[in-house]
Amino acid sequence: MPPLVSGNNTGPLAFELLQRVASESSSIHEIALLSRVCKYFNATFNDHLYKSPSVSALPTLAQSIADRFPLETPHPASFVRNLTVGPKSTSEMVIAALKNIEVSGKPLMGLFISSSTFSLADVMRYPLPEFLGSLHCLRLRTPYPRMPQGRALEIARSLCASSLTVCKLAFNTKTSPGNYLVIVDLLRALVLTNLTYFNLHIPEPSFVDDHEHVLAELLDNPTFRFESLTSLTLLVDIDMISFDKFFRQHLGLTELRFTGSPRLCDVTDLSSNEVLMDLRAFHGGLDDLIALSRRPGCRLQAVTVTDISVSWARNTMHQVLANLPNLRHLAVQDASDNLAGYTTVTLVDMKRSCPDLELIDLILNTQALGRIGLVIELLSPQHLSSFILRLINGFQNLSRAIMRVSAEQLPSVKNAIDGAMEKAIPFFGHIDRQIVFELRVVDTFMPERTSRVIDLAIEPF
Repeated sequence: MPPLVSGNNTGPLAFELLQRVASESSSIHEIALLSRVCKYFNATFNDHLYKSPSVSALPTLAQSIADRFPLETPHPASFVRNLTVGPKSTSEMVIAALKNIEVSGKPLMGLFISSSTFSLADVMRYPLPEFLGSLHCLRLRTPYPRMPQGRALEIARSLCASSLTVCKLAFNTKTSPGNYLVIVDLLRALVLTNLTYFNLHIPEPSFVDDHEHVLAELLDNPTFRFESLTSLTLLVDIDMISFDKFFRQHLGLTELRFTGSPRLCDVTDLSSNEVLMDLRAFHGGLDDLIALSRRPGCRLQAVTVTDISVSWARNTMHQVLANLPNLRHLAVQDASDNLAGYTTVTLVDMKRSCPDLELIDLILNTQALGRIGLVIELLSPQHLSSFILRLINGFQNLSRAIMRVSAEQLPSVKNAIDGAMEKAIPFFGHIDRQIVFELRVVDTFMPERTSRVIDLAIEPF
């Protein structure tokens, strides 16, 4: 705890109260301003401001003591527990930031590196310094370490410490082709960790002799098992392998995200009751959801569907959802879902299939909402209020609705939303729960990536 400043009204609870202010503030800018009030505020708020700083803070973390003169407050790097390095970061900047963090003597808890311009060996020394030896979270998207005994590979192995609980490996950069030998080497190192969440990209073969059999053999090996794994994200671009034995050895998996060129049902026998028995959340394609829903005793509670770009797919999806009695969260994330998008009419089909939804996440299209038969009208408050009312009245357990729109359609939605809520409010008298509406701008190429624009909360009367 920083020393209390004498000669003012700072009491014994001041530090805790200021920490509470920082933790409940949603504005990094406000916290940054508060950190400049005095030395005590600087030490107090910098602890929150720089504990998990964004990539934009890296130049500050890399500053030398001389460059900070005449400042005498603790270096911002001394507060860092989770470090993020982005694609535009230079190796010199990363080296300086890591050096300043090491000086603090406190262990780093999380390391997130995304760069196609430098390898791990360019920014870290081996053996690893002590402050990098007990990571809990590791995410790497860098050039592949060289085989067989390159220093970068030794560094990557060392980062896979037994303390890891979260890991993402995506060595798929334009400057370095895929290498299955490296992937297998690091996967073996990870077996000694306590992973609960793992995110892995398996790229397509880059060479004729890319040793696909080595990866296939590892997946079939009974010793390749993560005891604590519950959540798995796979981006798979090779269909010559099978995940059957891997899934049989990981019966504790409750959450799975699967994307890539093959379908999950192409690399796994989803008709078997020995794989994914306890799956509660699935993110993936409609064909795989169909296969999962046909399994006796399917327990899925949360589903994200990524491909309903043709009109018949929506009807098929609704039929599948009707076979999931435990479903509470539904997200539809297909950026090509435009004129076939959800309307007040198609929401009725969703209600029939899964009336107990608590969270609904949809990509909207203003033309779809404003369409009457073959006639497309400009989006009006009336169109949007009808849609919102259908959501509220149709789903009695709804507590959160996320509406995603493209950047091009955002202005028309923002113009209509105030009028839409004004028209809908008189019909909210029966609401006995809080319902949160979120408007987000969606990335056309990656629908799961969004930036929040508007939050609206309907409180019970």
